Amino acid sequence: MNYLSQLTENEVQYICSVIPLHASIYYFQKNPKEFAKIMPGFRAKSMKNQEQVCTLLLRCRNHYFISSFLEEHIDNWIPQIQEHVAKIMDDGDSKELALLHTLPFSFFADNIGLFFKLNNEKCSEEYITLLSAAVNVIKRSSVQQNKLQKESELKESEMGKLQSKLDSTESDLNEEGVKLDQSHTKIKELKCKLTDVDQLRSTIQNDEKMVMALKSKILLEEGTINDLRNEVAEIKNTNQHLETQIRSQSRKSSELPRN
Repeated sequence: MNYLSQLTENEVQYICSVIPLHASIYYFQKNPKEFAKIMPGFRAKSMKNQEQVCTLLLRCRNHYFISSFLEEHIDNWIPQIQEHVAKIMDDGDSKELALLHTLPFSFFADNIGLFFKLNNEKCSEEYITLLSAAVNVIKRSSVQQNKLQKESELKESEMGKLQSKLDSTESDLNEEGVKLDQSHTKIKELKCKLTDVDQLRSTIQNDEKMVMALKSKILLEEGTINDLRNEVAEIKNTNQHLETQIRSQSRKSSELPRN
């Protein structure tokens, strides 16, 4: 079906503006010879933004290379919307509700009248105005909802990371707690050992005192023994001296004349 012939320049411009940039670039790259005819000296990858591509599409809309591209997109969009609306109506909703569930998320969200024109539906300006207002509200709400959803997912992701860090920190804390308990146990054991050492030191000190006392006693006893030895030596000397005197006296006595 020939859609472009039904459209004004502004309506064609709208179609050009909503075709995704990546789709246009892909089409140009896929057909380099045809692209070179409308943009001599340029490569498709040099087209960097939507406005630049939209201007090219609009300017060359009467070239078959571009018009067929625009017609193909319109020819895909209209049946997709029709099928989606029909499916919702089959589920029991009215056509208006079906449109409100579909158009805000279509390429015609910002030009509802153009959709009805391309779909060969005649609607009053008032109807289109009211439907357009409702579609805009739903679209804005959906955009805001998607934004909030992404923010929520981001926050949940951050919360997940923080929770992981918290779990890791708690695990480290538990490990440190176990190490601390072990350290306390070792300290208690060392304190007990220190108590034993103190007791042993006290015993050693007492033993050393006793040894010193015994040494002093031994020294005294050795002094007494030495004194006794000296006395014994003197006695022996005296005895020897007496024995000598006795022997001498005995000889003298034996030498006296007998009557």
